[in-house]
Order: sequence, then C-alpha cells, then structure tokens
Amino acid sequence: MHIQQLHLSNYRNYQQLSVNFDDKINVFIGENAQGKTNLMEAIYVLGFSKSHRTTKDKELIHWDQNYAKIEGSVLKRKQQFPMEIQITNKGKKAKLNHLEQKRLSDYIGALNIVMFAPGRSKSCQRQSTD
Repeated sequence: MHIQQLHLSNYRNYQQLSVNFDDKINVFIGENAQGKTNLMEAIYVLGFSKSHRTTKDKELIHWDQNYAKIEGSVLKRKQQFPMEIQITNKGKKAKLNHLEQKRLSDYIGALNIVMFAPGRSKSCQRQSTD
C-alpha cells in the first residue's frame, strides 16, 4: 500500500499543493518553515482524520479560509482508490472511493500509517527533585 498522489487545498501554509509520490522512497528537502512537516502531517490527517501535532482542527485551515481539504490517491492490492477529508469550523467530512462516510470510525484504517516524530514522551520526562 502506498500513496500515489496528494492534493492539499487551504491546508496550513499551503493554498494549493499537488504531489506525486514514487512507490519506493520519497525525500523532502527544504529550508526551515517551508512546509515539510505540514506535508507529513497532512498524510497523517488523511489516514487518521486528526493531527498528531494539535487537537484544534482550526489550526489546520489556512489563514482566512473556511475549510481545508486533503485528497489522496492510494494504491492497495493493485487497486487504486481515492481518499478525502475536508475540515471546516463545523466539523469533518470524510470520503472513501468518492463515498461520504457517515462515521469517521468507518474511514479510519483505510490507510495504514506509522509515524515517527520528534518529541518527549511523558515516560521520558524527568521530575525535578529540587
């Protein structure tokens, strides 16, 4: 399973972005604060309908816009299927294979994602003894 294409509309710092992926390895290189992490986060949101960086969906929507949309084309078992998630101030809508899902729980799990991100877990934090 892999993502073939990703389209972002009004997502974080991207007004519009389309990316085609290789089926082997993809590398993102760029200066700081150019959107590499936002792109990776968008893939995560496409799979899980939520961010690993914030609990506030409003932060995912580009400044002064009403919605953000993430669309992806996924190849799974030699079958291509589209996925889409739209985020508004009123909530989220998710589509699998162009069909709107009544519950997000029906959507989650269609795309397998493993995320490694920097940060400290609570078990790694030290308590001060002072």
